[in-house]
Amino acid sequence: MRLTPIPSILVALGIVLGGSPVCAQPAATYQPGFWQPRVRINPRQPLQVRIENRLAARVDYENVENQTVSRPIPAGQDLTLVLAVPSLINIVTPPPFLEISTLFDLTVEANNTLVIRVRESQDYFGGERVVQVDPQGGVYVF
Repeated sequence: MRLTPIPSILVALGIVLGGSPVCAQPAATYQPGFWQPRVRINPRQPLQVRIENRLAARVDYENVENQTVSRPIPAGQDLTLVLAVPSLINIVTPPPFLEISTLFDLTVEANNTLVIRVRESQDYFGGERVVQVDPQGGVYVF
């Protein structure tokens, strides 16, 4: 008695019935926008946040969740923090630099470090001011 391996049977059925492999497809309902997370971190691991100030001016940050006072990050400098999840971080340009419009480039490094690169934008009035990390690890910018 000879047994036909199961994978061979499944492949044959796919060919006979006209089946094709199923590949992951983006959700048809996905709509890009500010309500979608820009990146994701692992909420079950310690979260480090590195703020890289790439402006020619100082920025101030505060962790709203811990009610910290604003702290400065000088122009061209970086600051690394360890934060809890969820977190809400304000990053602003203080006077006399209020007219600088800021954009945040986000990346996540292998060790669960969220990198926030603060840069100037010439065409986006008001800029981005808040980074929110939700309990599921979604990272949003407002």
